[in-house]
Amino acid sequence: MTQLFNKFYIPEDVGISSVDIAQFLKECDEINYKLRTLHIVRHDKAIAEVSKYPFCALDKRLVYSVSKTFTSTAIGIAVKEGLLRVDDFVLDYFPECRDLDMDDAARTIKICHLLTMSTGHGVDTVGDMCNGIRPWPEIFFTRKIVYEPGTHFVYNSGGTYMLSELISRVTGMCLKDWLQKHLFDPLEITDVSWDKHGDVNTGAWGLLIAPRDLTKLGLLYLHKGVYNGIRILTEEWVTEHHTPTFPQTCRDVPDGAATMDIKFGRTVRGAIVLMEHLASIAWYFRKWIWLLQLLLKKRMEAEFSL
Repeated sequence: MTQLFNKFYIPEDVGISSVDIAQFLKECDEINYKLRTLHIVRHDKAIAEVSKYPFCALDKRLVYSVSKTFTSTAIGIAVKEGLLRVDDFVLDYFPECRDLDMDDAARTIKICHLLTMSTGHGVDTVGDMCNGIRPWPEIFFTRKIVYEPGTHFVYNSGGTYMLSELISRVTGMCLKDWLQKHLFDPLEITDVSWDKHGDVNTGAWGLLIAPRDLTKLGLLYLHKGVYNGIRILTEEWVTEHHTPTFPQTCRDVPDGAATMDIKFGRTVRGAIVLMEHLASIAWYFRKWIWLLQLLLKKRMEAEFSL
């Protein structure tokens, strides 16, 4: 799989119909679906790359909440390296916040609750964090806790920011630099940028990365944490990453986003979708990612299986 996109293969070489791919793209045009970029990879072979003007597969894109997937992956690497555990209390990593006036339940928030967006907050904390004048961790911990942590899903980009700051504190590196060493370099991803709040990458948003490079992350998870023979994540982490924590629902998800396990960061503004019954397919779109899945399955699932 070295240099994944150096060579493209004929779809039929890996059991996929070129006609079906062409028909799928035609149907997208017929319904005026705003396709930007599509990659199809099967058996570690790139077979299709489509970009609609003015977009190019090599250009970096702002991928909105797909950023969360990379942030949670960074936590997985830190767990593998023994730097933290998902059952650790978040407050233990922010000792300057211990004496703040906060709900008792806030002191019981664990890293796993940040990953699953089950911190107990009734609303996303990111608005107060971005609009406040106090340090963001202080604002996060002092927002009202409505549920027992770990029991309710509420979309919370503020919690994902906290994961980014956790990485900075346990590694001495910002999130992007940590990932450059432990993820981007092994995946041969060379051109990324990420917004910062002070010295900390925003974590929940702000990543700019090329669609081709999103595909590589999809392949990493498809191969249970291994890329080009290099073990980047533990298989246990990948399995847990794909295990739904809460019932899939559109409630509490911005803009009516499709259902997701938030640990994998699939949201309305961008997605990495591992379609393991078909191929590894990664793409970036603005909305309604479920429609693309439905159309692709309709045209292909009768033709082949892994």
